[in-house]
Amino acid sequence: MTLLGWLIFLASWGVAGAELGRFWHISDLHLDPNYTVSKDPLRVCPSAGSQPVLNAGPWGDYLCDSPWALINSSIYAMKEIEPKPDFIFWTGDDTPHVPNERLGEGAVLSMVDRLTNLIKEVFPGTKVYAALGNHDFHPKNQLPAQSNSIYTHVAELWRPWLSNESFTLFKEGTNDACALWTRSVPSILRSCRVPARQGELWSSTPICTTAAMSRQPAWPTQASSSSG
Repeated sequence: MTLLGWLIFLASWGVAGAELGRFWHISDLHLDPNYTVSKDPLRVCPSAGSQPVLNAGPWGDYLCDSPWALINSSIYAMKEIEPKPDFIFWTGDDTPHVPNERLGEGAVLSMVDRLTNLIKEVFPGTKVYAALGNHDFHPKNQLPAQSNSIYTHVAELWRPWLSNESFTLFKEGTNDACALWTRSVPSILRSCRVPARQGELWSSTPICTTAAMSRQPAWPTQASSSSG
């Protein structure tokens, strides 16, 4: 057998012997619960700001964040395409692009609740690795590294997806990605780390203190530096 033949054989054998898996990644749903198909182009969606929305349809518009109909249809379409994924990554940013004054802690949690319940309903029993985005706190762009009512509420909501250790760390706002996601992972990820690192810790106007930032694990920075 020629060298090329051996290489093709070995490559094929390696692929055949590998453990294959499937997963979904959900991100930036940005639900706009006030989206409506209005004849008034300035009253279609708060997320458009002062821009007129001239061609609003039942599934949304380019100038608007996502209406519920679009998100609901998309999640159910995922179920039809791949009904039994090994796991789901859900990396947050659930609320619309509107000023903080138009939201509030209750509104933010209501949207996280609604989307969480949808994912649980469509994919019951599927392991979900969920993380909060910068739009999932109030005020937005802040994820303080200490316990608060939002972390407590979301931790309880995501309790079926968290190990006991992750549950405790989440409520404390530790944001230790290594500790959060290296427990209770499916076999396909058993030798992997699944970091959920939020850059808002280094925002130009952070709530987080230098002491809180120092609690972050060192390995993500080291790994990023070594990888060039």
